[in-house]
Amino acid sequence: MAAAAARSAQSRFDGGEFQGYRWMDNSVESRREGEAARCAKLYTEIVANANKLYRSMHPEEEEESDLEIGVFGTQYSQAVLMVGRVCCEADENLQPVPDPLNLNPQSLLLEPIFTGGPGASGRGKRLILNVQALDSYTLFPGCVVGVIGRTSPNSCGGELVAEGMVTGAGLEWGRKATNEEPSISLEVAHADSAPIHVVCASGPFQSVKGKVHGGQRLELIAKYVSDFKPGVLILMGPFMDADFMEATLLEEVETPMSFEDKFNKEILPRLVKLALTCRETRTHLILLPSLSECCFTYPLPQPTVMAMKAYEPWATLAKHLEPMRHVRLGGNPCSISINDMMLYVTSTDPLRSFTAEILMKAPEARPKVDLALEQFVSHRSLFPLSPPVVPIDPNKLRAGSLRMPDSTDIVIFPSLLQPFGKEAGGRYFINCGIFTRDTGTGSIASIFISPQKDADRLASRVKIETVKIWAMPYPDSLLPSAQFFLVHSSMLTADVRAVVEEGWERYSRMTPQKVRILDLFIVFLAYLSVIQFVYMWLVGTFPYNSFLSGFWATMGTAALTCCYRIQLTGGRDTFKEVGPERAYADYLVCAGVLFFSCVNFLG
Repeated sequence: MAAAAARSAQSRFDGGEFQGYRWMDNSVESRREGEAARCAKLYTEIVANANKLYRSMHPEEEEESDLEIGVFGTQYSQAVLMVGRVCCEADENLQPVPDPLNLNPQSLLLEPIFTGGPGASGRGKRLILNVQALDSYTLFPGCVVGVIGRTSPNSCGGELVAEGMVTGAGLEWGRKATNEEPSISLEVAHADSAPIHVVCASGPFQSVKGKVHGGQRLELIAKYVSDFKPGVLILMGPFMDADFMEATLLEEVETPMSFEDKFNKEILPRLVKLALTCRETRTHLILLPSLSECCFTYPLPQPTVMAMKAYEPWATLAKHLEPMRHVRLGGNPCSISINDMMLYVTSTDPLRSFTAEILMKAPEARPKVDLALEQFVSHRSLFPLSPPVVPIDPNKLRAGSLRMPDSTDIVIFPSLLQPFGKEAGGRYFINCGIFTRDTGTGSIASIFISPQKDADRLASRVKIETVKIWAMPYPDSLLPSAQFFLVHSSMLTADVRAVVEEGWERYSRMTPQKVRILDLFIVFLAYLSVIQFVYMWLVGTFPYNSFLSGFWATMGTAALTCCYRIQLTGGRDTFKEVGPERAYADYLVCAGVLFFSCVNFLG
C-alpha cells in the first residue's frame, strides 16, 4: 500500500528530462574552453573542404596530398592551412558585450582553436588576417574558418595573407541517424494523403503601446485551435514577458501585485483553458520557455519550465498540467520528432543580432537573411556568434547542447523580421513571427507537412501560411473560423487596416528621426498646396500671379525636399559621390533660386 501511494504521489515531471542544472557566472577560461569545444567539432569537415578548395584552385598539381596544417606564429613561404576562429575588436571579458561588435576587413584577427592535433602549439597566438585578395567571403565574430594562404614577408608569422577560405563545415550536411533521442517524440494520426497541421506561436502575449494586458490574446489561439483543429500546437514563451513587466512597473495601480500572483491570476487560467481546448480537439500541446520569461532565469540552453517547479508560479502550473498527458514540455532549444520529420525549435530570435554582424564581400549583393541561414547550417548552430549576445552557459556549450542534430529537417524560430520559409543546406528554416508586437498586432505560423517521404526537396513537403493577428480587442465579426485572417508567407493581404498598421510599424522602426522630420515638412507643403488650389477653385483666381507664385513655391519646395530625402536614404547607390553636406548645400541653392524666381514672377 505504501509503495502504491508513493507511486501515485510521484509526479510525471519528476523525471530527469525535467530537471534543471546548476549554473553561475563562469570564468574566462571556462568560456574559452566552451568555445574551443564548439569549434573543434567542425575541425574535420573544415580541413576536408579546404583541401578540396585548394585542389580546385590548383588543378595542375598532380600530387593529391593534403595541405600542411600551419602553426600560428610561424613563418611560411608556401601555402598552408590555418584553422581558427575569427576575432572581433571586442574583448571577451567586456561585459556587457557591445552591440554591434564592429567587425571590419581592416582589423580581422584569427586565433587558433585547440583540437589536440596539428597547430595546437600555437594556442593563444593571434594573427592578422588579410582578406584583400579574396573575391568573396562571409564572416562574423566567432566564425570558424579554414584559411589557405601564406604569411606575409617580414611579419614573423604575424600576418596571414588569405588565398582561399572555407567557412564552417559547409552546406553539404547529410542526415545521419544518431543515438541521441529527440527531446519530444510524437506520432500524429492523419489520413494517408492529408498533411500534418502544425501551428507555431511565440510570445510575448502582452504589449505596451497596444495596451494589451494580462495575456488576453492567448484566447485567440484557443479559438483558432478550436476552429481549425491542428495536430500539433507549439507554444513558445515568454508567457509573461520580463521586459513588459518592467515597462508596466511605473504605471499607477491601486493594488500592486507580484509577478507570481499576476501569472497565476491572468496567464495561468488562459493556459489551462488552451490546454483543455487542445484536449478536446486531440491536439498535442508543446510548451517552450524563453530567455525573457519572468521568474525563469536560466541561460541558453534552457531546461523545461518544470526545472523550477518547486517555486511559484511554475508549481501551480505543474499541478494543472499533471493530468493532461497531451501536454508536453520542452527546453529552449528543443528537438521534436513528428512522425518521420525532425523539428528543431527555439524561442530565441537568432537573426536579430546576427544579421547586424555579418561582414561580406561578393560580386553580387545577397540578402543578409540568406547569408545568415547558410552560416547557421555551416556552423550547425543557430547561435555561432562569439562573444554571444544572448546569455549562454559555456558548460552546456562545451557539451554540444546548442548544436543542431544531424537529423534536423525543419528549423523554427521567431523573429521581428517578416515571416518567411526558406531552404538552406537541405534544411527548411521557418520564421513564425511574433504573436504580439508593440502595436498589438502579430502573427503565427501554420505549417502543413506532407507525408510524401520520397519527395526530392524538403520544400515540396512543407507549406506555410501566416496567420495575421489583429490588435485587441479582436473584432467580433472576424471570430468565425471562416473569417480568420490567413495570408501566405509573401504577406499579401487585402485588408486595408492590416496594411496600414504593418506599413506604419515598419516606417516607425526603420526611418531615422531626421528623415521623419523631412517627411512631416513634405506633408505640410502638400497641405498648403491643396489649400491654395481649393481656394482658387472656390473663390477665384485674382490676382492670378499671386496664386501661381504661392503654388509654385510650395510644390517646388516639396519636390526639392523629396530629392534631398532620396539623396539621404535610398539614393546613396545612385549618388555615390554626393555626401550629406553636399546634398544639403544643393538643396539650399535650389531653394534660393526657386524663391527669387517666385518673387520675380510676382513683380
